[in-house]
Amino acid sequence: MQAPAVSVIVPTYNRLPLLRETMASVLGQTFGDLELIIVDDGSTDGTAEYVRAMTDARVRLVPLAHGGNVSRALNAGVAASRAGWLCVLGSDDVWLPTKLERQLRETESAGTRWSYTRYELMTADGAPTPFRSGGSAAVSGWIARPLLTDELGVTLCAAMIERGLIDEVGGFREQFAFRQDYDLVVRIALRAPVHAVDEPLVRARVHAGRTTTLARPEEVQLHHAAVFHTLADEVGDPALRRIARRKEAQALMGAGNRLLRRGAVLRAARCFARALAARL
Repeated sequence: MQAPAVSVIVPTYNRLPLLRETMASVLGQTFGDLELIIVDDGSTDGTAEYVRAMTDARVRLVPLAHGGNVSRALNAGVAASRAGWLCVLGSDDVWLPTKLERQLRETESAGTRWSYTRYELMTADGAPTPFRSGGSAAVSGWIARPLLTDELGVTLCAAMIERGLIDEVGGFREQFAFRQDYDLVVRIALRAPVHAVDEPLVRARVHAGRTTTLARPEEVQLHHAAVFHTLADEVGDPALRRIARRKEAQALMGAGNRLLRRGAVLRAARCFARALAARL
């Protein structure tokens, strides 16, 4: 069987109503030479049965025992993929119909190993919602610095990445429960310049069932700190290393302040001490 041009990986867990919409947005693309890999992390809502019943031969199911590790699910999808270009889409997000066609055309024309489009936010029921910060920019070239400083936001669901580039950076790091997508994007940005498609072709859903919404805010911040700590140890540029350390310290201070308000004094003190060490 001939390999498709693009593999689309969708990790999911108990989101069947939203997953249906996500899958429809992929299968309805104007560019059809793709495979859609649904990585089901042990859902109990009929997800596996729904995917197996699909008659579109482009759809594949990768079933996993439930582990709650998104990076593990994503790595399983990468391992199962057959295309030279990889995309990831959240099981609560959607693509506009021309996303793949335009992105692949522009990426190949630019000669880059990865690209991303702009994106929009939407509510749980799919209504558009404005960015509080004014929206996402579209910047091509070497973008690691603006990614680290939060001057630029690139959502993984808007990216198209050469399979070999993901392999070179080692895939998704399974020790991170949050921000594993950001971690991968930064590592890729450190390795290769990007092409930006200056049109919002992705809609990311903001709703109460998102992973970061369900977790305690301080735990999310502690994982952010761990991501920046690891990146700081890996970047070669001293200026970028200082930025990563500063971001690590900010996340630790935020986690410490939240823990202090909850009365977890000892944990808060440890966070403050680590934040001070990160700034030294």
